[in-house]
Amino acid sequence: MNIIHASSMERLLRCPGSLKAEEGLPDIKSDAADSGTKIHNALRLLFQDMKPDEAEKVCQLNDRELSVAKWFFNVAKKEIEKHGGAARLYPEFKFPDESDGFTGTADLVVRCNDSAVLLFDWKTGYGKQLTADKNLQLRTYAVLTAETFGCISVLAYLFSVGNAVEDSAFSCSEYGPDEIAESKKELYAIKTKCLQPDAPRITGKEQCQWCKASGNPERCPESMEFKKQISNALAIRTPLTPSMRKQCADIYDQIKAFEKAAKNFKQLVKDELHNDPNSLPGLRLEPAESVRKITNPEKVFEIGVSNGWFSQTDFVSKVITVKIGELVKLVKANLKVTQKEATETVNSGLSNANALKFEEKEPSVERVEL
Repeated sequence: MNIIHASSMERLLRCPGSLKAEEGLPDIKSDAADSGTKIHNALRLLFQDMKPDEAEKVCQLNDRELSVAKWFFNVAKKEIEKHGGAARLYPEFKFPDESDGFTGTADLVVRCNDSAVLLFDWKTGYGKQLTADKNLQLRTYAVLTAETFGCISVLAYLFSVGNAVEDSAFSCSEYGPDEIAESKKELYAIKTKCLQPDAPRITGKEQCQWCKASGNPERCPESMEFKKQISNALAIRTPLTPSMRKQCADIYDQIKAFEKAAKNFKQLVKDELHNDPNSLPGLRLEPAESVRKITNPEKVFEIGVSNGWFSQTDFVSKVITVKIGELVKLVKANLKVTQKEATETVNSGLSNANALKFEEKEPSVERVEL
């Protein structure tokens, strides 16, 4: 029997051929994965009644990891208490491999005193946050939970950190009989495509990022071409080729992710050098130039006119700048009108005096799921 892990469902949806391509290959190691493992272990211990300071020591958590674990634990406990508390807790519950070809390990399953069954999944890495109803891995766990625990309804929670600990959030989706039935159809449709002898390998950021076969010329030569296209696209000097056009959305996503990662890394370097100027060989922290800032414009006007620095006309025509938003606020407050009326008044008055021009902003590029 072909066993499919819930954690790979999102990738298999996008690239059915990756199931066979990565078969037998070792897991991908990374600092982010190691950090996630420590947080998951800490949460398992916390839900087994270990004290936070003991879990911190056992799992060797850093400040970020400890903050994430505590936030997830405390918020999850509140959700459990809404259902009368826990009758049984199942941290890191391993679903049986014979469960019709799907398996995985749920981070936490809870049977509550009001008979509700709660399912929790912790997402501890950086990146965009998904809602519970859009996460295919969680949906797979919901189906397995309903089958394994014999319940007709599952409350599935997705906890995620995003790009910063302070952005931590959670969402919940209820899977009743209809939702579970529809989810089963979806899972089996994906499984059927994956098991086809000619299941296609389709490259892209989401599916290639954590695929074990990505970059392996024998298992997935398509991924080699994809990585080459991304590398070439980072220094585009010619018009987009037809092949590059197909990958533009994923390339754009990766460039945005790189820009954000670069910004975060620069800040880490600055913080490190600020704490210890000699901690990073080859780098030093240059002192910032002082910036002059006027704190009382009205006083400046009085001093300038009285001392002959400038005339009133010179000051008004060359120095004063007015933000359109602030002007609208003043008109709204002084004339006692609505925001819309204030905007229309300002636009009309300034346009009639040739004191207003409209400039179009640069359009932004947005990612659209196909």
